[in-house]
Amino acid sequence: MKVLRIILVTLAILIAVPVIAMQAIGLYVNAVTSKIEEAEKKAKQAELDRVTNPLARECLRMKQDRPSSWDVDEQKYRDYLNRYIDACRQAVASDPADNRAKITLSSALFDADRRAEAIVPLREAASTGDADALVEIFEWHKSWERGDVDRVQIVKRDEAANALRAAAAMVPR
Repeated sequence: MKVLRIILVTLAILIAVPVIAMQAIGLYVNAVTSKIEEAEKKAKQAELDRVTNPLARECLRMKQDRPSSWDVDEQKYRDYLNRYIDACRQAVASDPADNRAKITLSSALFDADRRAEAIVPLREAASTGDADALVEIFEWHKSWERGDVDRVQIVKRDEAANALRAAAAMVPR
């Protein structure tokens, strides 16, 4: 009887310790994740607070809140993209000098797979010497078009290289 009791206690300990450890790890991961999510939320809000034009703020908010095409059905996603594009077009129309709105409009059009239209506001912003737009042009070439033989390259290698050089020249040394 005593041996059976020892075996049962040992077995209970062997089962309970991993369960307790997994619960502790789960609590830790939840705490860290909630801190990260809170920091991301504050960063997004700070970015929105820097924008003074309400139309540009709405455009940027829609970019931040864009749902994943995997999370909603295709029609809802297309409707959201159309509203997103419209909001960004209004923002650019209200302040044509706002490069952030142009870059966000470009992102909205790109998300809607309207690449030929998407490059236009990005190039406009880059032509004013906006470093973010210049880097986006380089990233577009590097990440989305290079090596894709089925698509016509909108951003050629020379344009991407020149954009990166121009952006790098703006970095203080």
